[in-house]
Amino acid sequence: MTRGQAPTGAPIRPLLLRGGTILSLDAVASVHPHTDVLLEAGRIAALGQGLVAPGHARTLDVTGHLLLPGLIQGHLHLGQTLFRGLAEERALLPWLRERIWPLGAAPDDETAYCSGRPGAAE
Repeated sequence: MTRGQAPTGAPIRPLLLRGGTILSLDAVASVHPHTDVLLEAGRIAALGQGLVAPGHARTLDVTGHLLLPGLIQGHLHLGQTLFRGLAEERALLPWLRERIWPLGAAPDDETAYCSGRPGAAE
């Protein structure tokens, strides 16, 4: 597999993420609302407003979503940010049964938002 190929070896289609809010990882953490991101061959090809996607590109409307170009976070549970430190030194299954599953069973929108914000800031 080379850059620009899926695990199957097939070429990766370009992807246009349309209308997101970009949080830049520059020195001042610039915010760019209503911005498009074009991904080609597994890399960021362009950032801007009103980008035109190649004809075979997949387009996703990400309006209302925060985008962090260049930041790779392979595994994250934003909804559990507020649960940190509640079950230190517990075995996995008791930790899940006694802490994580009950706390995460039915978060409302406000709880999910309040938990996700500090995780996104990291």
